[in-house]
Amino acid sequence: NITWTRDGTQCVVALHDGSYASCDPARATIIDRPAQVFGPFPCIPTKKAFFAETSRTSEKIVLFSGGMPHASYGDRFVVTARQGDRTCVFDFPSPVIDFLLTYGADGYHTCALVLTENELVCIDLTDRCWRVIPPQQLFPLHASQITTSAHCSHVDEHVWHKMNKLSSDAIRNNRKFSSAPWPLNAKIPISDEGRVVKEATKRQLYLTGHENGTVRVWSAGHAVMNLLFIIDTRTEFAGFSDECPVLKISCKELFYERLFVKEKETLEKEQAACDTDTSDDEFQITGDWPPFKKIGDYDPFCDDAGLSIQRVAFDEKSGHIVVGARAGHVFLYTLEETERELTPQVLNVELCEASKLSAVVRNSKPLPARVNPLKYAPGYQPSFSTPSKSMLVQLQPPQPVSAVAVLSARHLIAASNEYGFTLVDAQRQSVLLQNSLVNQADMQHAGTFDDALSRFKSMKKSIRQTFRRKKKTPVTSLDNTLATANSESPVKETNKFNVSRVFSDNEDEDIEITKPVERLIEERGMCPLESPTWFIRCLRFLSVPVMGIAGVSDVFVVGTNGGKLIIYTITDQPRAEDVCKLLKTLALRHAAPIIHVDVIMEPGTRVCAYLSLSVYFYPLHAIQQASSARLIIFTEEQIRSLYLPSLKPTRYKLKLTSTEGLRIRKASIVTLHNSTDLSNCESFAAIVNNNGEVTVYSLLNPKKSGKFSVVKSTDIAGISSMLITPYGELLYLRQGGSELQRATISEHSLPWAVPCQGKKWPEPITSRLESLA
Repeated sequence: NITWTRDGTQCVVALHDGSYASCDPARATIIDRPAQVFGPFPCIPTKKAFFAETSRTSEKIVLFSGGMPHASYGDRFVVTARQGDRTCVFDFPSPVIDFLLTYGADGYHTCALVLTENELVCIDLTDRCWRVIPPQQLFPLHASQITTSAHCSHVDEHVWHKMNKLSSDAIRNNRKFSSAPWPLNAKIPISDEGRVVKEATKRQLYLTGHENGTVRVWSAGHAVMNLLFIIDTRTEFAGFSDECPVLKISCKELFYERLFVKEKETLEKEQAACDTDTSDDEFQITGDWPPFKKIGDYDPFCDDAGLSIQRVAFDEKSGHIVVGARAGHVFLYTLEETERELTPQVLNVELCEASKLSAVVRNSKPLPARVNPLKYAPGYQPSFSTPSKSMLVQLQPPQPVSAVAVLSARHLIAASNEYGFTLVDAQRQSVLLQNSLVNQADMQHAGTFDDALSRFKSMKKSIRQTFRRKKKTPVTSLDNTLATANSESPVKETNKFNVSRVFSDNEDEDIEITKPVERLIEERGMCPLESPTWFIRCLRFLSVPVMGIAGVSDVFVVGTNGGKLIIYTITDQPRAEDVCKLLKTLALRHAAPIIHVDVIMEPGTRVCAYLSLSVYFYPLHAIQQASSARLIIFTEEQIRSLYLPSLKPTRYKLKLTSTEGLRIRKASIVTLHNSTDLSNCESFAAIVNNNGEVTVYSLLNPKKSGKFSVVKSTDIAGISSMLITPYGELLYLRQGGSELQRATISEHSLPWAVPCQGKKWPEPITSRLESLA
């Protein structure tokens, strides 16, 4: 590979023996060819080399990929930077495809962009320690596999400002990455002067839970999504605090917390000399040779499957985040502006008696909590009741969390697993409600659902179970049947109906043949790939009018896979056992899994049939003055509606499975605007079926609908990860899980649907001769 210097007078040649050389093409001579940097043993070829010139110093920086000793470090993916006697080897977690240099306004080099198979990393060459510039748009979403996601469409203004302030302060105070701006920019302001975007529309969040136990919070109210916070739940357990003595739960701080551990100690000692030259020790992160520096965020490995995030929920009134993981633990994170030192305090919730559990489930143990205190930076911190103790809710038995919910106004969090659900008061750290929906007859089947869908299950075990199921099928041969029919035993009487006579061409000769032997049809057992009927998939806190109570009241709704809807009322009572009382239990006749429950109001205005789609968008006086309210229930097969507060069924009913043969996978209520009059809006029920199609039904007349295809029916990851926002936006992962696709049902509801429409992009490319002139 051949590259040119900044002035174009010399070229740099990458050689096969792991070295490089600079040449003068005008004289056809070699100006400089240093010895192998990591020799004298055989090295892998140097794929590409650059001479970088920055405005900070006149000494050139040599960057090249490859060139490592073949025997010792031939499996490393590196880019080496050398400047005089200083050497730094950037060690990437995935293979390096290519890298290049960027130019500043003064014509000098500013950054090195390194493209790997899984991420794009930008290194600031003007920084004295060559630190990384955090990405702005090209985030490695699949740095750890996304296991769950959630969306919040309307964050309160004070919470939004607080989150942005804490995120900006974390970036400003963090010295683990460079403060230089991201060099890639299309130079097109993303705005639409023809549309007035409400400030409330911009306050949207997108949350992702990952396999390695982290939760990432993104701002999603614009065409460009930005990373605000990264919450790491792994630090709450024993064995992780030794690796990370100081926790930094803030924007992008955890993004690079393991990359510059030793460098940070050096920077703190030399903080006063930021612009002075440094010694070799400051750049050699490791004391060995070569001096490796871990860089990049991609890490596909998971230390423990129990750390995987299963469910996440956000409260827009307070900014609280509740997280449920695979090992049955639940956390509540709150926004704090001061540093704190906390130790987790475990709150065990027994959903089922240990004596009734199977031996496998009884022997499963939760992850051990950390016993040493840990310092938390301003930002998201675990919820605490005392100045030094944080709360860790552990569901027993430790099965994966299937649903979570949060109601910050009353300091309540709800969580469920395969054995039942619980309601916890986070302020008092007490259990208000715990209920198990598994009866004694089904207890032997409980706990097997997680094993059937485990992505950590070995292929060898799966094949072994498949062959065992085939061996259990009874096989009866024709010879054995004939022998049984001709025998003179009493068994002959039982098989006499299986024998019939047919005649051949010679009527004197008859042949006895048998029909297939019928076997006893046993009762259908539970399919290991289907969740049981007592499994809980929906937990919601709703504000609805309740009979006998003036105004509105908070209710707690539980939806099961068997079509059962359990409703509890929540009141202010001094005794903990009186706070949550059972209101009603509804059992749907078709017994399909309940996937979503929501409430709509009908003020009866002519301008807009439905002012909004959720009770959280309604002010209190709008709910009290509403002519009627309805509870919308989405199951996998139907959409049902109930009047509130009487809970009597309405005439609105939509049967999808029986008429079209489809199943509902995701559902939500959306508000769409009129294409000609934006002040006119209406609420619709939007669903995603198992064919990858999105269908929109009117909540006034279900016959008014529209359907369009979004993903292929074979794209299971896209269908399962799809979210429908109240503004009609769709968010789902594309195949591979490394890209997040955003779409919209109606472009009139989102002003940034086509951000670069009518713009001249990309800009004309300036030739090299013109740039040098």
